[in-house]
Amino acid sequence: LMKRVIIRNLEGIHTHGTEMEAPEAWIESCVAQGVWGKPEEYTIEVIDITAQIEQDRINREALEYLASTDWMVVRAVEGGKPMSEDVKRARAEARARIVR
Repeated sequence: LMKRVIIRNLEGIHTHGTEMEAPEAWIESCVAQGVWGKPEEYTIEVIDITAQIEQDRINREALEYLASTDWMVVRAVEGGKPMSEDVKRARAEARARIVR
């Protein structure tokens, strides 16, 4: 599980981290140091970003493949050797995997 932890105080000031294991302890530390106020002035939101990280990896790989074969598109458009059906299919599949 990959997560993003967002901590906000009453003024809307916030911080976040992806590996914060104990946000309550972090808040207590801030309170003890007089940084942000009282523990009851905070909200903690934990967001699961596992799927987002995986989609980012998929997007990156698909975009890298498209970039590596763009020259074949240009060559075909300029009247050179046509692109193979396998490459056309693989490019279409790469585009379909990209989610923004």
